[in-house]
Amino acid sequence: MNYLEAMIRRPHVIFTAGLAILASACSVSVGGPDYAKLEGSISEEVNTAFASFDTTTTDVECPEQDNLDVGSEFICTVQLSDLDGDMRVTVEVVNDDLDVEFNTLDLLYDMRKVETAIAEDQSTQSGLDIAVDCGEDRLQAVEGGAPFECTATDPDGFTATVEVVTDNEGNITWTVTPDEV
Repeated sequence: MNYLEAMIRRPHVIFTAGLAILASACSVSVGGPDYAKLEGSISEEVNTAFASFDTTTTDVECPEQDNLDVGSEFICTVQLSDLDGDMRVTVEVVNDDLDVEFNTLDLLYDMRKVETAIAEDQSTQSGLDIAVDCGEDRLQAVEGGAPFECTATDPDGFTATVEVVTDNEGNITWTVTPDEV
């Protein structure tokens, strides 16, 4: 039996894996945020929150804002080592002193761990040694709820598309669709 036959005969399994989500507060100066301090605080919090990913911030950019009031929001971008692209952080003014809180809009995934989890699940289901490839980049920032794709391959070269869907808590689920022969 090849992978294509195994996947046609067996339902897919849904798997979840947790991920820490960044949430923090930062005090800023009256009259407008101290952007250097804000960017430094975001950098520190991201480094702490994602230390298990063996990555560090290489840059944080927060666009200067005019007319900030309570409830005003803006987006900063964070660049991480081993991440091709940016991770977005939303910043919200929470009081009249212009103190802010910030949270990530994107969730960070270690694609090698995602590949391993899917491969183990699919190998168990099919009884075959399944390899999974989610691309060259080790880290990927994905908006909660957004999908991404991986490819599963059996020892005979049969492939299937794996659609991985994220949620806002960092869990993932996937479905496997065998590719046409």
